[in-house]
Amino acid sequence: MALFALCLWPVIALVIAARVPRPAALVWMVLIPYMFLPEAYAINLPGLPPLEKGTVIAGSLLLAFALFAPPERGYSRTPATRTPPETGRPWLRRLLWACIVTMALGAALTVRQNTDPIVLIDRTIPGTGPRDLISFSLQTLVMLTPFFLAVRYLRTAEDRQTLLRACVTAGLIYSLFMLVELRLSPQFHNWLYGFHQHSFLQHVRDGYRPKVFLDHGLQVGFFMLTSLLAALALWKEARKPHWIFAALWLGLILLLSRNLGATMIAVMVSGLMLLNIASLTRITVIGVCVILLAYPTLRVSPLSPVDPALQLASTISEDR
Repeated sequence: MALFALCLWPVIALVIAARVPRPAALVWMVLIPYMFLPEAYAINLPGLPPLEKGTVIAGSLLLAFALFAPPERGYSRTPATRTPPETGRPWLRRLLWACIVTMALGAALTVRQNTDPIVLIDRTIPGTGPRDLISFSLQTLVMLTPFFLAVRYLRTAEDRQTLLRACVTAGLIYSLFMLVELRLSPQFHNWLYGFHQHSFLQHVRDGYRPKVFLDHGLQVGFFMLTSLLAALALWKEARKPHWIFAALWLGLILLLSRNLGATMIAVMVSGLMLLNIASLTRITVIGVCVILLAYPTLRVSPLSPVDPALQLASTISEDR
């Protein structure tokens, strides 16, 4: 069933690309397979990235947009009804190219430093070589494909509204699956594809932590966090009550899903969004970026508060 789903998705993606306007097609061609295709299943291909969820998503995007490129649906017929594309953000493309160069360099260094084989009791794992460098580079391109297409096709405020609405809709759909797994345990992936995508024991937390069709329950928590923040952003923009009701529902499901980290982030970020203080938001974002960039260095230095953090976590749950 897992192989059938991976092979079926490109066909569905072509149908979506042929019938749906370009921005919405791009968004749903990423969200739908991310939400429902199998995890922990891959077919190894010689010299190529493994055929799994990520490569199927990227390959389907490239195929669909290559076949249905001209004309850009939704742009040519009624230009007066659309916001003009924003062209003053060249730093986005430079950032993507910087990411590609950095990740390609990292892949080259990884291959260079792991050429020695690893000898185990029953088998030998060969060292990395030029073929692995090609595979790693292709995996980098696979991962960045949706971002390049987003820079190209999600250019206007209207397109970003489409993205936010799709995130909220996807979160509401997933919340129904999560309710079932909260009651019956995380089983949807096992029921449909015949195996669990991750350790079942990690999803028993004084009840059950849903994982639906994602790799782990933590990913489900951050997916719901994204949907919650999208609903709040839409409510701030339009002040329509259905968006705040959606945000309240998504927040409740996130709380029930036993994702402590995602819930804490939701509380803090939601507070920032509702306060609507630009300077405070800017300082917080810069602070988070600095912490993320400095963490690898801090983690191996005595400046990192590892022991206090572990003690704090143990007061919440020894299992965590």
